[in-house]
Amino acid sequence: MSLAEDSSGWNYSIFERRDFYYSILKYWNTVINTLKPDIIIWSSWPHTISCYSLYLLSKNYYSIDVIFIDPMPMLDKDYHVIGTSLENPCLPFYELYDSDSPLKTGKDAMDYINKSRAGVTPKHITDDYEKGDLVPSGFRWAEFLKLCASTCFKATGFKESPRAIKKNRKPFWSADSYFSNFEYFFYEERRRNRNRRLKKIYDSLSVKPDMTTKFIYYAAAYQPEARTNTNCGVYEDQFLSIDILSAVLPENWVIYYKENAYTFDSSPWSKVSEKRDKYYFTRLNSYENVELIPSDTDTFNLIDNSQAVASLGGTVSWEAIVRGKPAFTFGASWFMACKSIFRIESLADARVAMDKILSGYVPNQSDIERYATAIEMTGTKKMLHRDYHENIVKCSQPEREMDRIVEAIMKAYKDVY
Repeated sequence: MSLAEDSSGWNYSIFERRDFYYSILKYWNTVINTLKPDIIIWSSWPHTISCYSLYLLSKNYYSIDVIFIDPMPMLDKDYHVIGTSLENPCLPFYELYDSDSPLKTGKDAMDYINKSRAGVTPKHITDDYEKGDLVPSGFRWAEFLKLCASTCFKATGFKESPRAIKKNRKPFWSADSYFSNFEYFFYEERRRNRNRRLKKIYDSLSVKPDMTTKFIYYAAAYQPEARTNTNCGVYEDQFLSIDILSAVLPENWVIYYKENAYTFDSSPWSKVSEKRDKYYFTRLNSYENVELIPSDTDTFNLIDNSQAVASLGGTVSWEAIVRGKPAFTFGASWFMACKSIFRIESLADARVAMDKILSGYVPNQSDIERYATAIEMTGTKKMLHRDYHENIVKCSQPEREMDRIVEAIMKAYKDVY
């Protein structure tokens, strides 16, 4: 129900959210009963309000086989696996990792681990920042004029935008509750400005971290995003994880909360101001043992000086254990099944983990290397998934790339079902 998007956060009543969800379930229920599918395949994580509802209904009610291409580019070499569970994305390689079979450490796995040890940020993360840097910092005149020109010939600007974001409090089934393309363009511009203002609020509450104190580095999640919303279960509410860590934190320790730098990005596609506001950061700042630190503080410096690292499944938790630091992870992530990381599902889990940390726990590097090797041996390297429509069209052998995807899907289907 939290996935229903609106422009202010207040355009849906709780009853209308429920009705919207029911209407989607009824739609998919009709489709399933009419078509009677044996298997449902997604080209990515089912994470929007429509496709996630289909996933839940088909998997948990009708027990229909579900398969999706996991879009997470692993090992910094675009390894992809075929998933069958958002709740457990490690299934494709867990059996091999957990087996008694000896595994010779893979070259790509070791290269990735060594990059993390050397403080190299994965390419898919730097690509996102570079993509944002290409957007003009001011008003997007080029895009606006292009929309105007298209409107002169096709009335594009006045047509309903394909984005399912509610613009007002009129009923969700009314066409008057959704943006035209012109309206959505200006909504994006307002949202970009809100992101900039949000950074000023955050900066005013931030303090320079003292690296000599004992602290847990909490790397905040970018939201809304599939990995930190649908894939995190109840920990979509980041305050739950903060509450747990705050409760088990030893006396005189502190949690350094660093907001995801992409949170304040002024890209038109950044929707973070729908999930963050000044009250969000004021509430965070009210914890006695939580301190907000600048979002541009060096990640690897924080990892190396911390007593432990925590995230909602962010790559930073993996980077921490690779660099010899204990790490907590909440929710579902590609590395959550690694025995050298603390998977937190409850307060009791966090207490056990903290006791081990206070006793001198150090992540097992042989175990970490085995985990990465299991991914290398199970995944498909250089599968063209990221922006896959465009990439497949542009590649030299598009039919062969489609064949590789089909082969990976068929193998996963035989292995799991």
